[in-house]
Amino acid sequence: MAGNPLAVDIWDNADVWIHRATKEDGTPWTLDEIKPADVDEAFEDVAGADWELVGLLSGEDGFPETVEFDESSYNAWGYGEIKKSYRNRRLERKFTALERNAVTEYLESPGDTVDYVIDAKPADVFIGFEVRTDDGKVKRRISTVPAKVKSGGRTDNEQDMASVEYTASIFPDSQKRRFLKQETGVSAENDYTVTITGSAGTWTATVTVAGDAQTATGLAYNIAAAALKTAIEALSNVGSGNASVTGTGGVFAVTVPGTLTANGAGLTGGTAVVAPA
Repeated sequence: MAGNPLAVDIWDNADVWIHRATKEDGTPWTLDEIKPADVDEAFEDVAGADWELVGLLSGEDGFPETVEFDESSYNAWGYGEIKKSYRNRRLERKFTALERNAVTEYLESPGDTVDYVIDAKPADVFIGFEVRTDDGKVKRRISTVPAKVKSGGRTDNEQDMASVEYTASIFPDSQKRRFLKQETGVSAENDYTVTITGSAGTWTATVTVAGDAQTATGLAYNIAAAALKTAIEALSNVGSGNASVTGTGGVFAVTVPGTLTANGAGLTGGTAVVAPA
């Protein structure tokens, strides 16, 4: 029998943050404009953004998440079911707010005026879920595009603490990403532009994830994007499917789960330059 008790987390504290989808001038916000730089930057400290705190939450209810698909079954004569197909993935997260404040009132009924309750569609907001342990670990999930947040309705009585359950429908962006992940001890996914020049020789690329630096060596001066992707994903701290490389002619858009640097000392008459995208 083996296990690691230190790998077990008890989330003692949690918050939900929202950011309205549209600027005052009517143009949409993007995740890059409002996201914290990393897990150490607080939502309220993001320059130029306006994250709003939902307030006290029900710890007993937590953040239940539901993932659903439309399933189709395929049968073979004499065998029964032999395959399934899945399409139309849906993801929802719920939370229960205990406070009645300007943020929860907006989520509950976003079309209201000072004097009237107005019928309106669910609120259209970026949403960030954050949980924390007493020993300082933090885990965040931030929607990559605005979510639709709907209220489950409110019950006011003399016995129970007033609360409202909200359901957030989380949608994918153009790259099928639903959440930005930020976690203590896990390097964020970062985008870079890599420019390689020279007439011959090789260069190296180093990826650092949570303090672990691994280097891909012997990269050709005229390497193709697919070959560079393979070399980076062969690193033990990256892994298959965890990097993206596109481009041609020595200029590449690279995404890695950590930080990326390059060394062009082995190139003939050229350099290897990495810049944040």
